[in-house]
Amino acid sequence: MPTAGPARQEPDEEPEFVGVVTARRSEVIPASFTGRITKVHVRASERVSKGRPIATLDDKEIKSQIDGHRAEERSAYAQAGVGGAQAAYAAQRMKAQQRLVDRQAAAPMTVDQARSEFAVGAASSGAAAAQGGVAKARREVLERKLANAEMKSPIDGVVMQVKAIDGQVIQEGNPVARVFDTSDLMIRFALPKHLREKVTVGDRVRLTIENADAPLWATVEHVSAEEPQINFVIVEADIDDSKLRPDEVRVASVGKVRLEKKRVVATANTKGKKS
Repeated sequence: MPTAGPARQEPDEEPEFVGVVTARRSEVIPASFTGRITKVHVRASERVSKGRPIATLDDKEIKSQIDGHRAEERSAYAQAGVGGAQAAYAAQRMKAQQRLVDRQAAAPMTVDQARSEFAVGAASSGAAAAQGGVAKARREVLERKLANAEMKSPIDGVVMQVKAIDGQVIQEGNPVARVFDTSDLMIRFALPKHLREKVTVGDRVRLTIENADAPLWATVEHVSAEEPQINFVIVEADIDDSKLRPDEVRVASVGKVRLEKKRVVATANTKGKKS
């Protein structure tokens, strides 16, 4: 009775990995000063052009601070002027007294007194001028921040990660939103460490993304360094988006990534060589 031959083994299916679409370039829009958000002008996933308003901060408090520094600046410079006038008058007296002393018509101490008055006036003028300079510098810093009370998009792109809402108090420097430049898209996915040797820079990967007309291709540009405490590496690949329709693939879209089969498993015939 004939014996059955060994069962034919089907080739292992190439594994798929979950990837997220991102952009090569993005810009964070931070709050220019601490204040209350009066209006958020955009929604997440909305396309914006450069200069489009993203959100507006209440500027009443910062305007009040600017007015206070401006008043302090004027007062300090006025005080500096008074001190300067006193110093100038004392300098004239000092010269006059010195002439009288030279003629033995006045005591030397009168010159010393005038010199002391000059020093006091000059010091007072210098201190007030310095105080005015500090107030001016603070005012100018706040004025630059005030100019950005209406935060605008620095680039053309799509708004994502909107972190502000109307009425919210936000701290200076905290992100309000991020704008992604969608003219150059990438895919980022995690690859298990045991498959690390299957991917090198320059390899191509195939993407399947919802709403895309057909599978897409991307070229691997970066593979993160292996970290002992994690069991995967992060791969970044540039999407060939030259033929995509506008908004066919969106930032933050989730897709399936499959490695291109350009390597074969080593066998006795290939003696470990790769094709």
